Amino acid sequence: MCKDTDTKYSEKFMEWVIDRLVPFHVLLKSDACIHSEDPYFPVDEGTCFCPFHDNSNTKAAKLYSGNGTGQTLYCFAEQRMFRPHHLLSKGIVEIRLDKLFENIWGQIDPAIQAKLVAESGENSNAIPTLKDYSTLYEKYHNGEITLESVAFGMLDSGSFEDKKP
Repeated sequence: MCKDTDTKYSEKFMEWVIDRLVPFHVLLKSDACIHSEDPYFPVDEGTCFCPFHDNSNTKAAKLYSGNGTGQTLYCFAEQRMFRPHHLLSKGIVEIRLDKLFENIWGQIDPAIQAKLVAESGENSNAIPTLKDYSTLYEKYHNGEITLESVAFGMLDSGSFEDKKP
């Protein structure tokens, strides 16, 4: 789970969503980008300067459109494939993964959110958050559930039976 946020999705899922929905050129042209804007960086496909290196003499990468799965960028120098989330993790774009995800996720229709969750295999209830635990504590404190239910609820992240004490 990503630090400093109460999002219920894993970091891997947030990266997966960003890779599918945010193309490289959008992140590179954002205000959060510390990389110099490259006028030769293609929008869809083609050879380009690699944003992961300081190279201005030779186009050292090739951008591929993902046909619905997002873009990938192959770096000839490193002989490695990159995805848009790597711009965040390598500090080329100065924005936190969780904040970008929350911004994007909040603008997506709930039906599309459900489709993305289903496609990814992400179980959004698999990782308990502090909100889950505070709800359990509150229910226990109000006498709505037993201490046993709190323990099982913490293990199951909310999939527990409400038992009266």
